[in-house]
Amino acid sequence: MRGKGISMSEVWKLKIAKELDAREQALLAKRQKYSAGLIQVSKELNDLEATRRTLGLPPSGAARAEEGEPARRAGHFKDVALELLKEAYPAPMKASEILAKAEKRLGRKYHPKTAGMSLYRMASPEGGALVRREGHRWYFVPQKTEGPEPTGPSEKH
Repeated sequence: MRGKGISMSEVWKLKIAKELDAREQALLAKRQKYSAGLIQVSKELNDLEATRRTLGLPPSGAARAEEGEPARRAGHFKDVALELLKEAYPAPMKASEILAKAEKRLGRKYHPKTAGMSLYRMASPEGGALVRREGHRWYFVPQKTEGPEPTGPSEKH
């Protein structure tokens, strides 16, 4: 029978292969269905967060905390970086130090180049020259107050 047809082990392998293919197709369909659902849920969550920001409400951290993620705190990287440099003033900080501390304060991870690019923009005249760089060290630049300096007590008539 071996010479004329397929052996029993080959029949068994073909049957198992068919079952595996069917299971794989079912799982791929399920994954596609859930992916579409997750995309929709993510869009809705982003819309909710955008609405919170528009209304000036703090971001929701309760849902993320329930899922085991750290709750994100409000703020932008640029603002936290500037705050860190102000706190360190007159001492300098490296971009990597700023990145690590900002990630900790804001409760999220950033791209490794975020700190350097944000600081570079803040150092430009268009960015207000809020910081300056010497080598790998970044310094806070105190801004002059705008308007005339008060010279004495004001007189009212």
